[in-house]
Amino acid sequence: MKKNPVSSNKPTASINTHSIAAAVKQSIIISVVLSIVAIGATQAHAYCVYNYTSLPISEVHGEYCNRCLSSNIAKNGKACCPGDKEGCRGKTWITVSVPNTPWQTGMHYGHCGERVTAHGWVKIYGTGQFFRCEVYDDNGRLIWNDQLKDGKKY
Repeated sequence: MKKNPVSSNKPTASINTHSIAAAVKQSIIISVVLSIVAIGATQAHAYCVYNYTSLPISEVHGEYCNRCLSSNIAKNGKACCPGDKEGCRGKTWITVSVPNTPWQTGMHYGHCGERVTAHGWVKIYGTGQFFRCEVYDDNGRLIWNDQLKDGKKY
């Protein structure tokens, strides 16, 4: 008969897999929360202008300061002004240059009848002399909806 080997009295290392899994889970949750906060912070500090026309808008200005939004927008495109940029905070007049009717030449400057807020957005749509503007506030509430007003707004 064979004898059973004698057990050693030396302590053995024990790995608690439950506590490791909990620590990994906690690290993942913290990383996800921080990522969401960082993404939300960069997206929340901007106003955007959306072009819902069938034509490009050659000039979009958030007033006319050196640091304000100044962009062209392709049809169905958008341009945004980051809120950390001076000239993109507070309330801003949006002026656009849109094509005139087919029987006219040149561009027509018009502005929205209400200022967009730092976290709001503007939609431009229509054609010819019937370009319209919708202005939404920080909470997504429509605050102005009408034809573009003539001329530039500073």
